[in-house]
Amino acid sequence: MHAASSLCVSAVVPTRNRPVHAIPCVSTILANPDALEVIVVDQSDDDATEQALASIQDPRLRYVRSELRGVTNGRNLGIELSKGDIVAYTDDDCRVATDWIATLRKVFEDDPEVAVVCGRVHVPAELLAVGYAAQFEPSVREYQGSYPPVEADWGITANMSIRKSVVAVIGPFDPFLGAGAPLRSGGEPDFLFRALRDGFKVVNARECSVEHLGVRV
Repeated sequence: MHAASSLCVSAVVPTRNRPVHAIPCVSTILANPDALEVIVVDQSDDDATEQALASIQDPRLRYVRSELRGVTNGRNLGIELSKGDIVAYTDDDCRVATDWIATLRKVFEDDPEVAVVCGRVHVPAELLAVGYAAQFEPSVREYQGSYPPVEADWGITANMSIRKSVVAVIGPFDPFLGAGAPLRSGGEPDFLFRALRDGFKVVNARECSVEHLGVRV
């Protein structure tokens, strides 16, 4: 049960044509007792992911079929459908710890000014040895009223959490950006830029960590 003062966290996972990844990803999120719900936005070309997820008997799992394409469209739909105060994103090829939700929620609860939390995205060394996968190692703890250097890594939605009230001010992710969109990248820095431009605080929280297993050889 959530304490009366606690912020509620909805987790959102966009997915397409990767049931083998989606099932263990969702299972690790549901292992977080503090998760209010896990919303899977499925843009797959078949029903393999839907059928696989049907084996998970947890009332917090919400499966949504979407005919839209593009990961930012999936994330935006997740925002619209979510019930929580915070929307926590990860990708279907990531795995989270059992305290992932509790840890990121604490960052928001400790500082009401925090708008976005970008957590650590770690790729196991044995996977990096065979290919490339995006990762994020936080260095500067927070930004407000300034921007990360151009050469620095900005947080990525493999591990990004957003105070939902902020989206009402700066708008959702740009559907023209990101995987599956006309411009296939840039969704995260665009969103973070708009948050910082409007004076919100972004925290890079190393203690909020996920493993990213999706390697491109």
